[in-house]
Amino acid sequence: MSIEKTSFVGNMVILLVSMLGLMLPRAGGAAALRGSLTLDPDQPDKPVEVTLKKGRRVVSREILPPGSNNFEFKDLPNGRYQLVIASGDQKIRRRVDLCCGPNSISFVNINLDRRMPVIMVNFPIEAPDIVDIRELSRDYPEAVLKEFDKASFEMYSGRISRAAERLQRVVKEAPGFYSARARLGMVYHIMGCYPEAEQEYLRAHELNAKAAQPLVNLGSLYLDAAGALLPAVPR
Repeated sequence: MSIEKTSFVGNMVILLVSMLGLMLPRAGGAAALRGSLTLDPDQPDKPVEVTLKKGRRVVSREILPPGSNNFEFKDLPNGRYQLVIASGDQKIRRRVDLCCGPNSISFVNINLDRRMPVIMVNFPIEAPDIVDIRELSRDYPEAVLKEFDKASFEMYSGRISRAAERLQRVVKEAPGFYSARARLGMVYHIMGCYPEAEQEYLRAHELNAKAAQPLVNLGSLYLDAAGALLPAVPR
């Protein structure tokens, strides 16, 4: 990427940060899961049942009245959950990994409108690491490198929450580890932990300004976050 393109991307990021700033609401206690449904207008105007399960156990259930499409579950510990959405003759199941820690909100959007086209775009993206010469000179402990490798394996195996926990330990021991920061940002992004993902992408860019991946993922993150600025769920 040329210097001109890099500067342009950097200026766009600054502009987006100023405009959006990821001004997402924060939970007051434990983690929360917030979501929005895109409903199928051809389905009967009936209540929608949203069930959050952990294994076979029902953690919580909400019945959304007709015309309502926002839901929220609070006071959730880290772990793997399953969302079950029942609307008319439709039933959708979605796995959700939570590992953003306390005082965080994860977001998920679910489409129930069969008429909407499905566009397959994969974000965040993984890119070959472009290592700064300063990172090559760092001597990370062997235990940190092994934990990073295990985290990468967990991520590619679909065990996102485990990958997050390992990467959190890595960056705690090695705060300047660019690849760990970039990958932790991706994991947070996948889990819908947008403020946490933003912090990691920006930190990764600070550590390695030559790598475009954190900025590319940051741009897609802002688009996702803008779509997740949901109104408060009435209680």
